[in-house]
Amino acid sequence: DTNYTLSTNHNEILSLANNIVNPETGQHFSVDLLDMDGLGEAHFILKEGGTLGDLYSLRDMKYDANGAIYVDESGNVATEAISNVNDYIKLGSVLPDANMAWRNDFRWGNFNFGFALSARLGGVVFSRTQAMLDYYGVSEASAAARDAGGVVINGGDLVDANKWYTSVSGGNTVPQYYTYSATNVRLQEASIGYTIPRKVLGD
Repeated sequence: DTNYTLSTNHNEILSLANNIVNPETGQHFSVDLLDMDGLGEAHFILKEGGTLGDLYSLRDMKYDANGAIYVDESGNVATEAISNVNDYIKLGSVLPDANMAWRNDFRWGNFNFGFALSARLGGVVFSRTQAMLDYYGVSEASAAARDAGGVVINGGDLVDANKWYTSVSGGNTVPQYYTYSATNVRLQEASIGYTIPRKVLGD
């Protein structure tokens, strides 16, 4: 036996509060953007044309006049808050494009075997955990950076690993460096069984 399921969800914010009357004051007001907060500098932002799962970054690296990440004379890099809401960096949606599941069951004699696969397609995930591991220097990525002599930026500039991760992964984490694809395929279940014949068990 085999079973396959596929589900998708598409949503779009058509409008927010438009010329709404406050029942207490009688004042009219409109809202074209809602900051639903989030984790650190990664916030869920609702606005017309977007979706309910859109994730934005409210922080970025500091850049020089040529658009390269700014490195001062001491080899430090810096981050800065994005002050204009229209300049927030969209990281993607945490909602998947589709979910799939596939279940198979086989029987051979008295043996039976089954397995189920599940898949999430699309969407992103922000990992504050990875950021904190980098900040404290206990992650694989930070160890590799130390072994390599630093982190390469701007196509060739080498920044000390400690200075880099202290800047991008501390309390003011730059979310775009810790946002990953959420697409995954998993073996959700596997089973094997054997049916003992009645004659073996006797009465």
